[in-house]
Amino acid sequence: MAFSGLFMLSYLVTLPVLVAQWVGIMGLRHAGKSGAWWSMAAGVALGTLGTVLWVGAMIGFSTGGFRGTGSFMMISASALPALGSLLFGIGFAIHGLRASRSAQRVQELEQLAAAMSEEINQLRQGRNPV
Repeated sequence: MAFSGLFMLSYLVTLPVLVAQWVGIMGLRHAGKSGAWWSMAAGVALGTLGTVLWVGAMIGFSTGGFRGTGSFMMISASALPALGSLLFGIGFAIHGLRASRSAQRVQELEQLAAAMSEEINQLRQGRNPV
């Protein structure tokens, strides 16, 4: 019983992580549903499903309800969060790369606008910038 209690506690600790991931992808959906977003959403969904299955399996084992299908359910419940984490990580990396490129492009455009402003000021003053 203590062993299953330890597993239950470990999965209760994962709940804040899942909530944070859900809040994050729900916030990102307004920015556009790209491939990175879909990857993160699938990852969070698989992670949530795996966690629910794992908790269900632990409850089923502790009550003695599972006989033959318990090991298959345990393997499935263990594999789903791992696959979900992998998908979420891939989507997060792609999203981060896109955000980095966007920030770099914004910086380049700001530098270009500043240079153009300086050139316009010099033309107004009658100087010939060379």
